[in-house]
Amino acid sequence: MVVRTLDTQSCVELPNLSADEAALVAKLLLTVGRAAAREKKLPEPIAAALDKIEAALGPLDVARLTPTPAGPPSPLAVKRRLGNAWSGLSGFLVGITRVPDGGDEATAAQRVLDLLLPDGLAWVRREPLVVWNESDKRVKWMGGKRTAADLRALSGAERFVAAIGREHEALGAVAGITHERPAPPASPGAADERGAMLAAMKSLVIQVVAHVNHVSAAAALGARLLRPLAEWQGDSPAKAAPAEPPAAGGTGAAKG
Repeated sequence: MVVRTLDTQSCVELPNLSADEAALVAKLLLTVGRAAAREKKLPEPIAAALDKIEAALGPLDVARLTPTPAGPPSPLAVKRRLGNAWSGLSGFLVGITRVPDGGDEATAAQRVLDLLLPDGLAWVRREPLVVWNESDKRVKWMGGKRTAADLRALSGAERFVAAIGREHEALGAVAGITHERPAPPASPGAADERGAMLAAMKSLVIQVVAHVNHVSAAAALGARLLRPLAEWQGDSPAKAAPAEPPAAGGTGAAKG
């Protein structure tokens, strides 16, 4: 059996507003409401509903304007950096082997290539855990006595070796292989504050509709107060139908 929630809040459907959009619409509603208040045209229940919107606006602005803490890089991003480092070393070594009469340097470079990358670099395009595992073998091979001596003899190789070591260690950490994978940082977000603002807006719609239903001459005031909602055309996907300006005796803001 489906149990429906039948309360005033659930009977009001607003446009699908993001936190930023909700803050903007709130400011538009408050501007219109304050103008009506100065003209002494604002009934007390509607004024109280606008006060709720104003009270919700401060926390919403704080939440949406608080930068989200930067988290650790993703394993995929670090894998790409590690792959680039291995690709750089490969290009460096291949370049030396192609120097005419390269002598001992060309011989050393070819020896390192044959050991570390006999089948090229296809493995760096695999998923992060596999890439780390393949890299780990090669990092250990680079530490061998002969290979380490060959790399030291090649001026400039040390930059690629250092980059590989740095990114290999970083991938092991972010992928949870060598260190426990760090938890993502808590994001302040604005979901709760956005929800509070939408509830305040619904309260305003309810009060305006109730006033218009009770005082038929107030239809123009109701349309004026809700115009920011009724005319909102934002960028959020899947927009709900905007709230219609209330008419005397009608319930334009309620779901059918």
